[in-house]
Amino acid sequence: MNRLDVPPLEETEAKDGAAKDGAATAEAKTEAAKSADDGYVPVTGRSRKDVEHMRECEALVSAKTASDYEHVVLAYGVLWALFAAYGMFLWRRSAQLRQDLEDVRRQVGRSGS
Repeated sequence: MNRLDVPPLEETEAKDGAAKDGAATAEAKTEAAKSADDGYVPVTGRSRKDVEHMRECEALVSAKTASDYEHVVLAYGVLWALFAAYGMFLWRRSAQLRQDLEDVRRQVGRSGS
């Protein structure tokens, strides 16, 4: 089984949970209406197995995302190293060109006099 594969919930367990949650849903709706003042609304219509399954999936995705951050940091490091090397190349090349220009000026100054 792959690291991101999560076994699906069985259909029978989901149906049983839905039947049991029917009465709880009505209670939750009235409770939600009471608590609307503070902005809190309880989750309705989800069984404990559904919530646990969702948490497993989120944990797997979180682990995958965390491992991807390492690759992103590594990629940025490589790019900055390349930019720094290119900058050094341009700096050395311009220094060489300045030196060549000074040599040409000296030669022109000698031949002009």
